[in-house]
Amino acid sequence: DEGKKISFEYRSASSEVFKSYRAVPYGFACEFGKYYLIGLNELKDQVHHFRIDRMRMVRMLYEDGKRPAEFNLEQYLKRTWYMYSGPMTKVRVRFNNSVFKAVTERNMSEGKLVEKNDKYFEYEFLSNGTEGILIWLLGFGDNMEVLEPLELREQIREISQNMVKIYE
Repeated sequence: DEGKKISFEYRSASSEVFKSYRAVPYGFACEFGKYYLIGLNELKDQVHHFRIDRMRMVRMLYEDGKRPAEFNLEQYLKRTWYMYSGPMTKVRVRFNNSVFKAVTERNMSEGKLVEKNDKYFEYEFLSNGTEGILIWLLGFGDNMEVLEPLELREQIREISQNMVKIYE
């Protein structure tokens, strides 16, 4: 909160090795009892989430590192799914009407109803990357169809085909 950069060592979920990072802290968030530092990762020049219990050797540096005035943490978190980060992406999904309330009542997301008829509705989300929203969407099983982006649609198709192989 002092407008300074920090350095630290961090171990990701997929590694046992700690790597060195430098970041500009933007704020903190909590999800499912885990706390996260949200800030600009200098290595990738993008906003990243660092789980605090995976950080060590945290030091405040004597270099200016202020959060941009236009960055709004609350709005940013509304586009964040399961604390995954990434570039802002528009995701459009067709859902069966049976899951209407489950989709539209998710109070932390930025989304809008695009189309609705007696069988399905289409909903559009803004998402920071697609890794987190992918996990959420898979929970709807065959009650949803990703329309865009095409890369996410293809990823779900591939996951579905692999699941069929497992259960054959």
